[in-house]
Amino acid sequence: MKKPMGHTPLTINGSRCRTRSLGQIFCRIAGKAQRVGLVLLLLWLVIPVKAQAPLAGGVGGSALAPLPEQEKSIRLSVKTNLLLDWLLVPNVHTEVQIKDNWSAALSYMHAWWSRDSHRFYHRFYGGDLGVHFRFPHPNQALHPLTGHFIGAYVGFFSYDFEWGGKGHQGRFNPYVGINYGYTQSIGDNWAIEWAIGLGYTGGKYYRYRPEKECYRWEATERYRYWGPLKAEISVVKNFSIPLKKKGGARL
Repeated sequence: MKKPMGHTPLTINGSRCRTRSLGQIFCRIAGKAQRVGLVLLLLWLVIPVKAQAPLAGGVGGSALAPLPEQEKSIRLSVKTNLLLDWLLVPNVHTEVQIKDNWSAALSYMHAWWSRDSHRFYHRFYGGDLGVHFRFPHPNQALHPLTGHFIGAYVGFFSYDFEWGGKGHQGRFNPYVGINYGYTQSIGDNWAIEWAIGLGYTGGKYYRYRPEKECYRWEATERYRYWGPLKAEISVVKNFSIPLKKKGGARL
């Protein structure tokens, strides 16, 4: 059984053994990069983004005032699901307003914990793309990425779980579903979001058992599942990035 998520096996009399390889080196680097990425994400969420004030005092001492119809901004949010964080699965989600009540969503999660001496592997990674429709509400102009929403998503996940005596591994299993949620603003740039998702996932997974330095494959099985796929309680950081069209300014 091939173990692409951290230890690379060789076949020896029906069993699988680990050897040091470029794949292992990459996995070690990925584990360290995960920790660095978490620190950078926390800094990004904590440090507020301030828009640059328009310049005044143009040619001849006259102030430059941007034309109202030229002012636009990108409204986006960055989130982390506290439930996944509690399960030791670091994650990041982003949502970008694309038009009126519509927005696009992207999520990624990545856990890469292991301890060979204790036969412990807790590895899970994957992500999805989605689209949200947010229902109109009185504060929509000020906080467009808040309120009730419904959406749809599609993605994949891989995992490798081993806790001492036996292991389970799945590779790039797809999932698809619909979700409903509510985002409550708790300040100018912060919000709390609750969401639940239902859908379908299916594919193959492998059962194996560790034996000394080897991993013996036991079975390849298939599964199909309909039901809850997502549960989210997220901390949200909102951003507004001003944009301007070309065309100059009014004197």
